[in-house]
Amino acid sequence: MAAGYTYEDFKLVIHDPFVKCSLCDDVTLPCHLSPETSAVAMEIRWFKGTDCIYLYKNGHVTVREDYEGRVSVNTLELQRGDASLTLRVSREEDKGLYTCQVISGEHKEEGRVRLLPRSKLFLFLCYEELSGVIHAAQTSILYTYTLSRLLF
Repeated sequence: MAAGYTYEDFKLVIHDPFVKCSLCDDVTLPCHLSPETSAVAMEIRWFKGTDCIYLYKNGHVTVREDYEGRVSVNTLELQRGDASLTLRVSREEDKGLYTCQVISGEHKEEGRVRLLPRSKLFLFLCYEELSGVIHAAQTSILYTYTLSRLLF
């Protein structure tokens, strides 16, 4: 640690405040200390809305019951100031605003990340000249729309 530097001199950096993920994918919500500072002795909290879903304090981890086995912070990376939250097997209800709080003594920093669903919708439009119908395929489900109902 440089002379004159204290743990209270850190800032919280969220490199990407909007993170996209597809259903059932693992996703990492970024949260880093700057300058690179060990967060091992700090308190780290992750909130989904107003609910604390992950707490790291004094080397112990507490996870909200409905997130058990699905959220984690790589405690080895805390040494480098990385407090990013990994969310496994994302669900529809996981989308929304997350807040990372890092506390050292009286100093508290927080940053927000919004988890957005990435649509797995791949539209393949094919025009059938004879029927005048556009077919749009979404994964394995076929939707049929008549041309008269489409608004461009």
